[in-house]
Amino acid sequence: MPRSPRPSAAKALNPLRLDLAAVADRGEPLTGEWPLGQFVRLQEVGEPTQPAEAQLHWHATAEYRPVRGGQPELWLHLTLNTTVQRTCQRCLQPVALSLALERDFLFAPTEAQAQAWDAERDDADVLVLSPSLNLLELAEDEILLALPLVPRHDICPQPLVAPTGEPRAQGQGAQLSPVGAKSDNPFAILAQLKRRH
Repeated sequence: MPRSPRPSAAKALNPLRLDLAAVADRGEPLTGEWPLGQFVRLQEVGEPTQPAEAQLHWHATAEYRPVRGGQPELWLHLTLNTTVQRTCQRCLQPVALSLALERDFLFAPTEAQAQAWDAERDDADVLVLSPSLNLLELAEDEILLALPLVPRHDICPQPLVAPTGEPRAQGQGAQLSPVGAKSDNPFAILAQLKRRH
């Protein structure tokens, strides 16, 4: 399949403005590291600050895959490894979440083709091919999607405090509450109301 002339290697391989077709033409994987501090959306208000040494390790491979009776398809395989700090929703202390992700993306030449492929295929996420792909933004999207809705430790580092003020054991199936949480017994409230009348 003939290819149009590509820009210089330095420009084509810039991960913030990546020419995906040029990467596929070269047939060489790309790899690198980014400080987590570069990911603006990851730095949510109220969440622990990512340590200065925290890095995202990434590996990207682009390729054309042959299609019987049609044009080759442009694919990107992306591997991400990092550790993200979040707030444990059980003890309200920082919890380190290790992420190891592998994603496949199929790039469609037009928006209409992307919608058609997305409706009929389940082997990859379908994106529209653009002249330049911001790999950092794509990686941040995948990290945010992979984070649990309710982050928590397997075993919290500090004992949790029960409503009586006594430490509560952490066992399987135990009902755990964050420090300072209150739990009013509805029957005790009802008894107080009856005594008033």
